[in-house]
Amino acid sequence: MTIAAAQAAPLRPSSIRAGGRIGAVLLAAAAALVLLGVFLRIMTFEMRNDEHLYAPPAVLLDEMRLYEDVFYNHTPASAWLFRAAALPFGGERVLLPARLAVFCAWIVFAGLVFWAGRRFGGSALLGAALVILILTNDYLMGVSGVTATNNILPLPIAFAGLSLFVLGAGGPQGAAAGGAPSMPRSGLVFVAGILLSAAILFKVNAVAFAFAAALGSLFLPAGLGAADRLRRVTLPLALGGLAGALPLLPLVLRGPATFWANVVAYHTGPHRDWWAGAAETEPGLALSLSGKVFLAYDVYGSGANLLLFALCVIGLVLFAAQRGRFRFGQEERCVLFLLIALLIPLGMAFLPTPSFPQYFAPPLVVLPLLAAILWRSLGLAGKAVPAQVMTGVLLLGLALGLPRLLLAAPALADPSGWTVNRIHAEGVALRRAIEAEGQAGPVATLLPVYPLEAGLPVYPEFATGQFAYRTGDLLRPELRARYVTTAPSDVEAFLAADPPAALLLGFVPEIEAPMRRFARENGYRQVPDFSVTDRYGSGELWVRKDR
Repeated sequence: MTIAAAQAAPLRPSSIRAGGRIGAVLLAAAAALVLLGVFLRIMTFEMRNDEHLYAPPAVLLDEMRLYEDVFYNHTPASAWLFRAAALPFGGERVLLPARLAVFCAWIVFAGLVFWAGRRFGGSALLGAALVILILTNDYLMGVSGVTATNNILPLPIAFAGLSLFVLGAGGPQGAAAGGAPSMPRSGLVFVAGILLSAAILFKVNAVAFAFAAALGSLFLPAGLGAADRLRRVTLPLALGGLAGALPLLPLVLRGPATFWANVVAYHTGPHRDWWAGAAETEPGLALSLSGKVFLAYDVYGSGANLLLFALCVIGLVLFAAQRGRFRFGQEERCVLFLLIALLIPLGMAFLPTPSFPQYFAPPLVVLPLLAAILWRSLGLAGKAVPAQVMTGVLLLGLALGLPRLLLAAPALADPSGWTVNRIHAEGVALRRAIEAEGQAGPVATLLPVYPLEAGLPVYPEFATGQFAYRTGDLLRPELRARYVTTAPSDVEAFLAADPPAALLLGFVPEIEAPMRRFARENGYRQVPDFSVTDRYGSGELWVRKDR
């Protein structure tokens, strides 16, 4: 058969089905490989200081309450989740269950993005391409997405909330779909409100999505009177938001001033003041507006994020050109809503000082949903050329992100070397070293995950790391009264009143100095040949020596 004849010959339905099955198998295999890479990345990523704040509640919540008994400067849902994840381990592990919960969040996020690609974009290939751009995202493969913190956890919840709000507010169908817009489904809007509120329970900056949905409820769907829109969209959204916030109510009512001091006042005062004098110790932060702009450019200007933005920008240009003249139908309103949902969290990322890379994660929630809706609105679903473009995007995403994920592949052969297992082993070694000296009691350290991994007690004042302690001498008296902490200026007197069995030091010399002085002057002996090493330094163990 000649090439021309082969090109002219029609494809048999059985061949198309076979090709589709093969493609689906290949996509599933690629997704499984990438998810394995994400898992290994999470298990082997070096522990960060923030995890000494977020992970300890996995075991502390047995006996302590957030805010009243230990310092905690975020809303509580991540602590609740990590606690639930730790229950099957009997309280004997801290970092592993927390990071497993983070990996589960990745699985949920990937599944939701694929669903959105099919549901809103009408294309499984589009869904697969969007999933790959999320799973191989260089930015999310760093501190923002693979540590036991609250950075990744609200993203799938907010994504689900935005998706259900769009569906509940009539969906993106408009003239291109061949008819009048769908009427709102108040039940879906109510559930969307619950989810958007639940995302805030994980991280306060997720309030940006709730605010965007509230604005969207004022103009979605098209073709509905203002009174009906308020009754069938705005009111259900508000009621859902209130329902989603109910778990927070007992904490707020039990101590509103303490809750506010921990969650809000800390970030607007002590946190900012500390970093103003310590900015040189953290290269990833930005204090000035220009620094924040460059930080945003660094986050969004390369790799998978650049591809996501490119898909949306090209789609928006084509969307505008296709309309010719201005209309404000259902499709236009959905696109406007998603642009609002993109710009509000983007603007909010510039508000905190200092600004960290993880603050720029929330806008990424909107991009896959916006790309999917534009894809369908442009009438491109099922077209051969756009399908080839999406295949190229998928392959390019794999090429850009897979090498980083595959760096962790050798760790599959030796799980004992994974960070989560190594930290546990070092915690056990810490306990054995203390027991060998015949000592028992709390361990004083600014890195509480190590003793907690071995079931050793810690002081409530240090139970969630260094964050309150390092600001102790900067605190106004009214804030100091609301925090469970001490300060470098009075930590020696604090330890003298209740001497620890041991001190694990060596990671933050500038604020550990008085703790080391206390050890030297009060009969503590540094254990030879004991060392815990991480990216912040090498730990020294000082154990009480009985006179």
